[in-house]
Amino acid sequence: MEKYNKRKRGGILVSNVFIEENTLKEIANTIRNKTGKTNKMLPKEMINEISSISGTSTNSEKFIDGRLVLFEDDFNNLNLNNWIAENRGNFQNGAIQYYTSRKENVRVENSNLIITARKENYKNKTWTSGQVISRGLQEFKYGKIEARIKMPTSQGMWPAFWTLGRWYGSDSARQWPSCGEIDIVEHLNNNEGYYTVLHYNKDNLKDDIQSGGLNNTDNINYSDYNIYGVDWTESGFDFYINNILVRHLDTPVGYESSFSHAHSLLISLQIGGWPGNPDNTTPDINEMYVDWVRVLAPVGINSRIFPTSIELTGGNKSIEANENIDLFADCKPNNCTEQTITWKSENPFIATVKGGTVKSLTGGDCDIYAIAKNGIFAKYNTTLNRNY
Repeated sequence: MEKYNKRKRGGILVSNVFIEENTLKEIANTIRNKTGKTNKMLPKEMINEISSISGTSTNSEKFIDGRLVLFEDDFNNLNLNNWIAENRGNFQNGAIQYYTSRKENVRVENSNLIITARKENYKNKTWTSGQVISRGLQEFKYGKIEARIKMPTSQGMWPAFWTLGRWYGSDSARQWPSCGEIDIVEHLNNNEGYYTVLHYNKDNLKDDIQSGGLNNTDNINYSDYNIYGVDWTESGFDFYINNILVRHLDTPVGYESSFSHAHSLLISLQIGGWPGNPDNTTPDINEMYVDWVRVLAPVGINSRIFPTSIELTGGNKSIEANENIDLFADCKPNNCTEQTITWKSENPFIATVKGGTVKSLTGGDCDIYAIAKNGIFAKYNTTLNRNY
């Protein structure tokens, strides 16, 4: 445990992140009440989790164009503290690929993330490809999000760099599109121009409402490297290519909730669907190269702002075994730059938690923790009823 924390007056340091004594005491009291043990430190698995995702140093900060760098990945390796390579094959947008985490589809080489679309038979699909997502590892609200990318331009290729709100994908009130989606770049086939689009709706509503569209860009070679970015503020979105503004969108009035919480980053190479399927001109292997990804703080923020509290909503106090509940965590104050939340269950034999979705396994009381990078946390207690 000495590897992970160091005692200081008023708290401890975990990977250069200071955790206040009051935070330690509350968790220690919870552990003591539940287990009878008097461990006054954070549970080791929580310390490991906070250490692995902190990714910050208080010693020095980097600035680009006068703006604080919150996140930067130059892909010297596939950093599993930043990205998850997904494995799935069910899509509702007509795409025909199967995403895998195999090196045949997702690898790092020559300081590039390379996502490869392959024509092959795999799990009842005829194409494989890759998608990486930063969900639960690196999450952001507001700032300039950008990446330097070289696209495949064959028939049927659909490369994209985009974001999704923290709670997509569960059976919650904030599933897609109400969770919010920001498409920084979507390029189809060898088309001129690319798409920047917002997807959104109100909670509990599943119709896809969109803003944005096609950007007609001159003299852009999409099969070469270009920098695609969005500068996201509370009031709107400025989309750029090679630092040239191509589109401004206001935050949609009445749908602000889709963009008022943290989003994860995604890099994907879809096949088929919107651009049409591959044809006999499409090579069997197509590659998307990502040189780097970074997130800059909003203008005027020159040091990291850690949360002072976490607002936790949703869920039910009593659920049946094998049922799910969804919890929503928002870091406060609204302008804090460190938005990533780690979810932990006090007893994973009673209930598990992933991305805020709590799954009941058996009966009993269980505390669920939403933990920020600096150790600030919110605790949710639920009673799980046993099925006989």
